[in-house]
Amino acid sequence: MRGGFLLRDDEVFFLIGQGHQYPGSAGDAILVMGEYCAESDLPKGFGPGFVHIEHLHPFDIRPNVQVVALVCMLFLMHVRSALVAIAMLPVGVLIAFSLMHLLGLNSNIMSLGGIAIAIGAMVDAAIVMIENAHKHIERALPETPRLQIIIDACKEVGPALFFSLLIITVSFLPVFTLESQEGRMFQPLAFTKTFSMAGAAVLSVTLVPVLMLLFVRGKIMPEGRNPVNRFLIWIYRPVISGVMQWKKMTIFVAYRDWETDRKSVV
Repeated sequence: MRGGFLLRDDEVFFLIGQGHQYPGSAGDAILVMGEYCAESDLPKGFGPGFVHIEHLHPFDIRPNVQVVALVCMLFLMHVRSALVAIAMLPVGVLIAFSLMHLLGLNSNIMSLGGIAIAIGAMVDAAIVMIENAHKHIERALPETPRLQIIIDACKEVGPALFFSLLIITVSFLPVFTLESQEGRMFQPLAFTKTFSMAGAAVLSVTLVPVLMLLFVRGKIMPEGRNPVNRFLIWIYRPVISGVMQWKKMTIFVAYRDWETDRKSVV
């Protein structure tokens, strides 16, 4: 990644051309910037500079996979169920990269940022689907086939999850109307986020149910016996009871907090 910037007394003041590949050598790029600076009305003491970043950190999806696996195992207490969400994550990212390649989009900080933003919502559908299947298994009769239980669970929440992900997908479409420098900066992020969410929407009703049939097996611990869930419910119940009892006070505190944050931003 190469970036041009303006210098004043060896201090970086304003970055331009970030993420663009300049043809030719570094010297050629500085000459181009020098011509731009000569034509522009810049304050006195400013001049062109150049930087070439050699070492960039690769896009590593492993921390995200580890967090997803940890959350699933803690709250579901079922290792095989965590594999469903873990398997969906790299496939969704691969779909985004494949579409980027087909459209000729480069991998830069903004495009990879779009994938990073979408990762949380991508696995959300799989986790909801798995948890619903666990609930159905808890309530089902012992003689009910596991296949039928999982199919019923997927039919119950699948359509809602699919359309909710589609809504998130189209939420970034207005970004494509941006033009000039704003469009060049934010459109790669909008493209990759849209690709990731669209892929997650398709996977939530195709790959995830199949993986659930393969991995959601064995004994499923009821939610009431999970020590993590029991501890969090024990904390949550008095809080929600107090909030519902003191409704006006809760609204007043929330308003005061919002007013304080608004004044601090302004």
